[in-house]
Amino acid sequence: MSTNRRQRRAEKAAKASPTGLAGGPGAARTLLAQAVRRHQAGDLAGAVADYERALQLNPKVPEALSNLGLALKDLGRPAEAVACYEKALALKPDAAEVLSNLGAALKDLGRLDAAVASFRRALSLKPDYPGALSNLGNVLKEQGHFDEAIECYRQALALRPDYPEALSNLGNALRERNLMDEAVGHFRRALALKPDFPEALSNCGNALKDQGLLDEAIECYEQAIRLRPRFAEAHSNLLMTLHYSERFVQRNTLDEARRFARLIEVASSARQVFSNSADPHRRLRIGYVSADLRSHPVGIFLDGILAAHDPAMVEIFCYSNARIEDDVTRRLRQSAGHWRIIAGVSDAAADAAIRRDAIDILVDLSGHTSGNRLPLFALKPAPVQATWLGYVDTTGLTAMDHILADRIVVPPGDEASFTEKVWRLPQTYFCFTPPAFNVPLVDRPAERPLTFGSFNNRAKLTPATIGLWAGVLNATPGSRLLVKTAFVDNPTIRQEMLGQFAVHGIGAERLTLEGPSSRADLLAAYNRIDIALDPFPYGGGLTTAEALWMGVPVVTLQGPRWVSRAAASILTTVGLPELVALDVEGYVRTAKALADDRRRLEAHHRELRQTVEKSPLCDGPRLTRAVEGFYRDMWAAWCAGRSAGRA
Repeated sequence: MSTNRRQRRAEKAAKASPTGLAGGPGAARTLLAQAVRRHQAGDLAGAVADYERALQLNPKVPEALSNLGLALKDLGRPAEAVACYEKALALKPDAAEVLSNLGAALKDLGRLDAAVASFRRALSLKPDYPGALSNLGNVLKEQGHFDEAIECYRQALALRPDYPEALSNLGNALRERNLMDEAVGHFRRALALKPDFPEALSNCGNALKDQGLLDEAIECYEQAIRLRPRFAEAHSNLLMTLHYSERFVQRNTLDEARRFARLIEVASSARQVFSNSADPHRRLRIGYVSADLRSHPVGIFLDGILAAHDPAMVEIFCYSNARIEDDVTRRLRQSAGHWRIIAGVSDAAADAAIRRDAIDILVDLSGHTSGNRLPLFALKPAPVQATWLGYVDTTGLTAMDHILADRIVVPPGDEASFTEKVWRLPQTYFCFTPPAFNVPLVDRPAERPLTFGSFNNRAKLTPATIGLWAGVLNATPGSRLLVKTAFVDNPTIRQEMLGQFAVHGIGAERLTLEGPSSRADLLAAYNRIDIALDPFPYGGGLTTAEALWMGVPVVTLQGPRWVSRAAASILTTVGLPELVALDVEGYVRTAKALADDRRRLEAHHRELRQTVEKSPLCDGPRLTRAVEGFYRDMWAAWCAGRSAGRA
């Protein structure tokens, strides 16, 4: 909670408390006044102690119960906060503000339907309550009801136009609807009202990143961090965006990641005491943590691994930091022995839950990507912690013991770039599971112009990437390029991208820009292209695997760091290392050679799907046995360290 908001709440408490305790003992009045002062100063633990002592003397003061609930919620104890609000409401059922506070605490517990009901009850008592409207919008957005959320924020702003939090919340919902220009406009309005608003700065950075405005996004994140140095989400957003940006080669991401860790990690976390049995041979309890256990690259890559885990060797727990589910989620649920939802759950509460589950090895699948729970890993809830799949660099955390990679993305000699111990899988670190639905391969019409394509994330389409692709188009007269990515339906973004190609002499008539579609339609669209072009510096992972499975060869430029090596890992694994270029000239030359060899392209179209499916890329059991072997070795090392008094 911000200092200003805490001060407003404490001021309300100060006004309410004398009335509430007018007939009570003088000691209770003194304690409550002291609690208010501590609450206002940000001493939440001290405020809680004084509120509780005051309530022992006079338990029937709804204002004191409500204020205690506020302090407990801010301390990450939402269940106790709910109990306080319910006691306050038993004394004063028509307290709209308490109902709104109850809704916020219920949201933190993941009880979204109950939270919605509480906010609606508050609004039935006080329809002109902008705070409850904005909070209701937050829950509806988390449930995926974006249009309803947008309407709530607009109603809140109609009542209170100078409400920066509602403006920022509205910007987030508009971003979910791909209305980027409008989203950025609302973030900027929020910042005009409240310049020291780190959340709005970070949110604005996200929208700018989505539009490909990476330098502006980076500046927003850096401003947010200057305002709040321990703002974990802004640090992660900065680190992630640096990998898209051409600044990546100029900035040391290891130093940035270590800076994040110094600010976020709990000093005592490395010396936590664990009750896990130090038996190196017993069945292990493995926990996977991610916000992407769905139709997302992480969920798709994890699918074949969860299904192949040996239940005699490991017991699997999944901790999902998201509530929206799809068909991939349902498959993952079936493969996992235990499924926990930790979205909206505080780090302290999630830490306690993981400890109750007695997890031996906790695996992060996000790194610094959106929705990560790295501050939770900083608490060290499990004896052994590792990161894998979701990110392309070090987390920076000293509490993260290991990172899973392969010899191509992290070649020998690169270990110093990681705070974690590097474990290299024998083939690629990816596992691709073809979709459960049928996507037929369609013969290419002979009269169709040769078509290159990219279906990568918009943020990866940097000026360097566009220059690279323009070089390929200039080397292959008559060819075309199909780009299928988010936000190109936005006229501003579309014109900017066309303008970047025009600088290199590529006219709009050679370009087809399309927005996103369902996964089935996206895969079918590969039938319209002949060669996929990998972006640079941030190359493709899932897009590379999907293109190959659809019979489309991929040309990639291998860079010096993991971020530019994922496609090289996949291509080498399926037996196509000749499509990996080592410099710009080689990239253009490789793409042109493919374009000039129609017979070779036809063979790829006929044979690549079968080649991919028979390769280690699709061999889930093989990769899973290797991963389980690594887990066993990690665990044995911890057990040995504990026996020696080091763990």
